[in-house]
Amino acid sequence: YRGFAGWVFSPYISFGGNSGMVSATKVALLTGTRPIDYYKALSIGFMVSLALGFLYMDFFWRLAPIPSTVYPFTLIYWPTFMMNDALFATRQVVIRSSIVCGGAVTAAVAACLGAVLSKVGIPFSPVAFITGFFLLPPSLITTFLGSLIGNYAMSRVMGRERWNEVRGIIVAGYFVGSSLVIGMGLSITLLARSTWIWPW
Repeated sequence: YRGFAGWVFSPYISFGGNSGMVSATKVALLTGTRPIDYYKALSIGFMVSLALGFLYMDFFWRLAPIPSTVYPFTLIYWPTFMMNDALFATRQVVIRSSIVCGGAVTAAVAACLGAVLSKVGIPFSPVAFITGFFLLPPSLITTFLGSLIGNYAMSRVMGRERWNEVRGIIVAGYFVGSSLVIGMGLSITLLARSTWIWPW
């Protein structure tokens, strides 16, 4: 294959969506929800988001050209994404079986090590250990501090059982509040800019 489109459009790359679907199906079964109802809602949501996505894209494009300084993400990351795609399309990324097998063996050893250490009372998560190598320090430090506060401070203040009951509700409330603030901020920004007609 000498074309380009096959390298940048699905299904050539899996972004890990399958594991999320399996996890959501398990959650549906545990909560007494029929998986088919979840799939129906997911399909309807996908269609609605696709239709609204085109509408919002047209609206954003009328506010300012894309890419432009108004949308800094496009200026910063689109060239990076394009270079990554070009590396695959031009076959400059060589996939060696020795590297793939070595990574698989390393992951298997880390998983076995984590299981053995957990048996003797030493908490070790190989997934968290490896993921830590790919996180930036601000995200890594805040995640670590949040874990310490949640596992030690809050469980002592509220009691472990009570904390285990309410922590999911607290996280859900945080995300709902954040979503509302972000949504209102974006709405105000769009309304302020929509008073300009073709500003460029």
